Amino acid sequence: LKWLLKRGELDWTSLVEEVTKDLLRWRGICVAEGLIDKVVKTARKNGNLRYEDRQRGSQRYVRLSVPNHLHGQQRETGRPLEQHEVDFYKFSVDMAKFLRQGTRPYQDLATVVKEFVHRGLERSHVEQLLRTQRHSDGRCRFERLLLDGREVLWATPNTKPFQEAEELGREMRKAMNNFDNKVSQRDGKQVLKEDSKEVEDLCAIIGSWLQSEACHVCRLHGFDKIDLDEVPGVMKRYPIFFDGDAIDIRIHYFKETSETTIHNHRMNFFSYCLKGGYDHEVWGVSTAQGQEHHYATNRSQDPSMESPMQKFAGRLKIMIAHSYG
Repeated sequence: LKWLLKRGELDWTSLVEEVTKDLLRWRGICVAEGLIDKVVKTARKNGNLRYEDRQRGSQRYVRLSVPNHLHGQQRETGRPLEQHEVDFYKFSVDMAKFLRQGTRPYQDLATVVKEFVHRGLERSHVEQLLRTQRHSDGRCRFERLLLDGREVLWATPNTKPFQEAEELGREMRKAMNNFDNKVSQRDGKQVLKEDSKEVEDLCAIIGSWLQSEACHVCRLHGFDKIDLDEVPGVMKRYPIFFDGDAIDIRIHYFKETSETTIHNHRMNFFSYCLKGGYDHEVWGVSTAQGQEHHYATNRSQDPSMESPMQKFAGRLKIMIAHSYG
């Protein structure tokens, strides 16, 4: 009945014929007219009748009732909603699906407007939908943003995944602060080998948050527009994901890198592979034999590594190697 009436109102005779024909064809069921009459008069959803049964002259007509989610609006306005009125909730669900069908939950605003005008909405209705539709927690369902000089429309996260991501963010910040406080109590404020399990748990939380709805919100509001530090030809890095009293947390992004420059570090650190994979090689200098030598430079003083390097005795060789990811 519901699917038949989605096409529009039907007179009683046509409705009985269509239902009887479809049930017999697809289900092999013969149904009495009295049963159809009972369904039309009694079927409900959340207490509201599914169908409207009206008599006009000598003819009986049946149509879908006002959609269930509009009954609240009907009570607020104090008048019945007509069938031809815009079902803003349905269109907002369709719009959110349309925006989320790509790799990113937004599209050019002009493209969205054009698509939903094609689906039957007037431009004024599109504007009204964007202004009025909200999640159960009061946030707007849609948000306009300016990205790279173009106006885009973004489908904001649904209530449950957004609240879960917010809770994950609080858990992440608490874990980072707790670990920072722990390290700050040590002489030299250095991370140690015995911290490995705590660091692994913390990095797993960070990885989950970076894939969450809350991170999408941060990215669209400027998180990914922060100037990245760059090691030319090697990687980009978000230098201060967390800046504590004793520890820093950085995010490094390697793209199509076959090999990095051999380098050392000024302090202890842990690495955690969030996505992808890599080979980690620890190099050392062998005892100089004959003319064996290697070259080095101070990257802190020469970030672009364009100055002539210094010559040192000994040959570089791999001491330990591990694969991650």
